[in-house]
Amino acid sequence: MKTTEAKVEIDILLCKGCGLCVLACPQSHLGIGSQSTAQGYFPAVVKEGGACNACAACGTICPDAAITVTLTRGAPQASEGVPPAPEASP
Repeated sequence: MKTTEAKVEIDILLCKGCGLCVLACPQSHLGIGSQSTAQGYFPAVVKEGGACNACAACGTICPDAAITVTLTRGAPQASEGVPPAPEASP
């Protein structure tokens, strides 16, 4: 069984600290930071020592598109999980 890991990046200039990503993360890998931005928001942060399973729930639910999830290990190969194309009918 392959282990999938990913890197989560949060753009603090876009994040407003709504916390939806924190609630969506099944690994509890995210939290709300304690330092505010110049705009007065407390953006989400990646917790130290957590393990991202690359589900990308955080990036999907983020209303401000402030989260990027990048696979670092266990990325599926082009042929993995892709069914063969159906043959054309004459």
